[in-house]
Amino acid sequence: MNDLTHITTPSGEIQTLLDLCEDTRYGALLLDEETQEATLHTQLLSSEIDDLTSARKTPLKARVQAFVEGHPCLVLEVRAHEHDFQWLLPLWQPLGRQWLQAVQGQGQMQVLLRGSDKLECLTVMRMRFPEEGIGLLLALDSTDKDTDWQTSTDAMLISGFRALVEQHADPERANRLCLAVACDPVRADALQQTYQLGS
Repeated sequence: MNDLTHITTPSGEIQTLLDLCEDTRYGALLLDEETQEATLHTQLLSSEIDDLTSARKTPLKARVQAFVEGHPCLVLEVRAHEHDFQWLLPLWQPLGRQWLQAVQGQGQMQVLLRGSDKLECLTVMRMRFPEEGIGLLLALDSTDKDTDWQTSTDAMLISGFRALVEQHADPERANRLCLAVACDPVRADALQQTYQLGS
């Protein structure tokens, strides 16, 4: 884990963060090149999928937070019956910005839910995306921070860690949280493997 020391250094923080890894979920941003349709791919337990699909009319909330300085994430949240779902999307990665532009154009996002405990569990749903502030999000610093693959990946890893720490400050919420750090599929695979190895 020494590669992360240039982003996070507090003593004991890494082990504390690793202990929370069981709360993470796989998530990836997908963008159809032909239709420009934005899809958010998330892997959940079948019970969590039931929760999320039954709450599809619940407002989807959006905010921006930089868990790592200079690397703002779009945080999407929706509260279901038994779980709180949260996705962190990188606004500094080119795919993240392209995905958001596509969402702005269609006014909603397609969510692909894949079961991790039941292979046949596959659900596709659409969620209305908050219109407020999308233009402001796209106007954020668009400097290309994606040239250094390792730094960009590390920033997503630490963002996920710190989001978990924030939620675990509230024990009641921590037991409900389903968190996915969603980025391009290649990084999503790398991040998920890191979280699993850590836990």
